[in-house]
Amino acid sequence: MDSSPLRRGRPSWYKVNGVGMNAINDAFYLESSVYYLLKKYFGGTPVYTNLVDAFHDITLKTVLGQNLDVMANKIVLKDRFKMENFSTIATYKTSYYTFVLPLRLGAILAGLTDSKLIPKIDTVGLQLGEIFQATDDFLDVYGNPATIGKKGTDISEGKCTWLICKAMELADRKQRAVLEQNYGKNDEECVLIVKKMFQELQIDEHFRQYRSESMDKTRAQIAAIGWRNLRLQAILKLLVKKLEM
Repeated sequence: MDSSPLRRGRPSWYKVNGVGMNAINDAFYLESSVYYLLKKYFGGTPVYTNLVDAFHDITLKTVLGQNLDVMANKIVLKDRFKMENFSTIATYKTSYYTFVLPLRLGAILAGLTDSKLIPKIDTVGLQLGEIFQATDDFLDVYGNPATIGKKGTDISEGKCTWLICKAMELADRKQRAVLEQNYGKNDEECVLIVKKMFQELQIDEHFRQYRSESMDKTRAQIAAIGWRNLRLQAILKLLVKKLEM
């Protein structure tokens, strides 16, 4: 949807020779396959309805998040780059399908029905998703393209990222004017000016502090789940460890 030529270091599906616009139909094919497989392997079981409901719920939220991400570029700049906007986009675009859905499916299959426990699991998933998205934003600017598999385009595309939202929080009037003039322009010189401003505002250091504090917050949320769910805690701690790598 963002016309990116690469995805996870490989050509985006629509860029593969012979695919093109047929990628849209392929997406519907994949989504339909989810419900075919759910019915094939879980149809008639007590968990079937809950599994289907979970996929419907998270699919809708993810579609909303993707729409927010795309439409954010069309909002007046002074209203666009606020941290609450980043958090909303990260929650719906990333957190729900990347972390909340797998955890929720695991809870359903494990027979966890505690009405107080499920929201705690969701909270951890949402927090992990925001950290994951903020880290992705950071790597888009500060990462090595050879390592992350793509050239960063968030600045030139005017994406509502953690970095620009933090920069707008910290910038004085003059610095803000520079960001407003150069952010979101497909021009290498403008991109370099924005990166220089990020450096001036020490965005990389602010990100590392945010990431460290967020990780600590997530660990506290996991600990709050309680000793009766040690296996669940172990799984959640494993996810935290993966993000630390």
